[in-house]
Amino acid sequence: IQRYPDIIKYIPLFDRFLAFEDDNTSKNISICTNFYLEKIISDQKPTIENKAFLLATFQKNRIKETLALKQILDKIKFNNQFILYCNEKEYRNTLKDNGISIIKKPISYSDSLKMTLQSTVLIDIHNPIHNGLSFRIFEALGYEKKLITTNKEIAKYDFYDPRNILIWENQCADEIDAFCNSAYHQIDSRIKEKYALENWIKHYSSL
Repeated sequence: IQRYPDIIKYIPLFDRFLAFEDDNTSKNISICTNFYLEKIISDQKPTIENKAFLLATFQKNRIKETLALKQILDKIKFNNQFILYCNEKEYRNTLKDNGISIIKKPISYSDSLKMTLQSTVLIDIHNPIHNGLSFRIFEALGYEKKLITTNKEIAKYDFYDPRNILIWENQCADEIDAFCNSAYHQIDSRIKEKYALENWIKHYSSL
């Protein structure tokens, strides 16, 4: 809500308003999570590569972690694909010099999903303006991908498992190497299904 404050004027028009982190803006805001689309993958038959994938919008307050993680993945020779939507001309050369692809138009969700499903590790660089968990995190859960994230809040959730989720705190290359090259650990199906869109709708419509 702090990132998109124009929404505040619309909150009174609804009986209940959902947001993915605590907010004291209005008494009728309920806390919820994001979700993943469980049925969208039924028609997909991706060729999975041992690869880390990041798709994000460029923000100055996230570039330090992005570059550091990219450099470590390159150092350990773990295949990776970093794509940033960036209109900041002063940063483009630095990003390109570090092997990051720059796009000037957003990628469709279906194309993003294809690249997500083809990867074994997803990268989530947290935007410090909020503490909620991004859609990328729930895609990792739903599509059984390992996850490297800078959002420490994830450790509070029932699906957190350090075998599948690495909270990035400038770990050494050996730790990143071991994490990326280890197998995904299956979690309880009831926890996974809890965050699927169909169940998400049932849960929040019944509150």
